[in-house]
Amino acid sequence: NGRSAPDARTATHLERLRAEGATVEYARADVADDAAMRAIVAGIERDHGGLHGVLHCAGVTRDRLITGSSSHDARTVLAPKTAGVVTLDEMTAHLPLEFFLLFSSLAGAVGNVGQAVYAAGNAFMDHYAAHRASLVARGERHGRTLSADWQLWQDGGMTVNAQVSCAAADGPGLAVLDRATGLVLLDACAATGESHVLPLAGDAARPAPARRWTRV
Repeated sequence: NGRSAPDARTATHLERLRAEGATVEYARADVADDAAMRAIVAGIERDHGGLHGVLHCAGVTRDRLITGSSSHDARTVLAPKTAGVVTLDEMTAHLPLEFFLLFSSLAGAVGNVGQAVYAAGNAFMDHYAAHRASLVARGERHGRTLSADWQLWQDGGMTVNAQVSCAAADGPGLAVLDRATGLVLLDACAATGESHVLPLAGDAARPAPARRWTRV
């Protein structure tokens, strides 16, 4: 599901998946809306016999220095990363999930100029993943819990324009991930057994100045 109405790009992706034999449905809802998410989970259970995994990929950016950020902007950015994660977890707490996967951001681990609120939201996701993993260990939740702190992706909901791609290519060594590389990294992250992983891909000969990177 997503907050936005499905556009032509979304329709193309859905049709491609259906052509490959998948059954795909798109529901428009806010991930932080308890009632909406409860209805969606109940509908999946009713119509498809169960729910096996959750991928949280929701995010909103309102990039600006924190001194110029309004409380409305902060709530808009934080909601899907905080209330949305908690809502998804609570609405699926009764289900024998195989995985609960959070797509976090590198900004949550190291920060980024103009993204203080966004970084805080992603840091919350990372800590919540560790919390949920402890609940799994106590038998109060089910499924592998993982929060992965991603660098920029070329594809996806938060698309990257040509200018940003060029800047990244000339920058401190981090690549803009294509889908194939991202999926390989995702498999590697899942194989670690950790609840929080920071995968990095790029040119190790050009590390970012004054930063310490942990490569997986």
